[in-house]
Amino acid sequence: MKKIVAFSALLSSLLLTSCMVEYTPTEPTPTPTPVATSITLSATSLSFASLGDTTQLAATVTDVNDEVDGLAGQLEDLIGVCAKLQSENSELQTNRQQLEQDNAHLLDRNREAKHRIDQIIDRLRASEVA
Repeated sequence: MKKIVAFSALLSSLLLTSCMVEYTPTEPTPTPTPVATSITLSATSLSFASLGDTTQLAATVTDVNDEVDGLAGQLEDLIGVCAKLQSENSELQTNRQQLEQDNAHLLDRNREAKHRIDQIIDRLRASEVA
């Protein structure tokens, strides 16, 4: 009986050892990022009447394999980021102008307060002399 248990233990350990294979997870093969080879715009020239004017253009982007879909999506994302940055820039310019106005107002109030304090000090000195 002891021999059977010892043999079973030996057989189990051999099976476990032989079944142990180093597991290395396989990572998916990364999809190569498409690279634009040409960009075609809907207009070949633009003119603007004044500063700040805008116009809408359509762009067709192709890569080495003349695939447009992936690059078009990336271009749309880029246009969205550009629009967001323009909006943020406009907001920051408005905030800056407001801060400059607030700063000028506070400087005026500070000058007025300093002038009043100087007048009070002068009156105190005059009353000490008298």
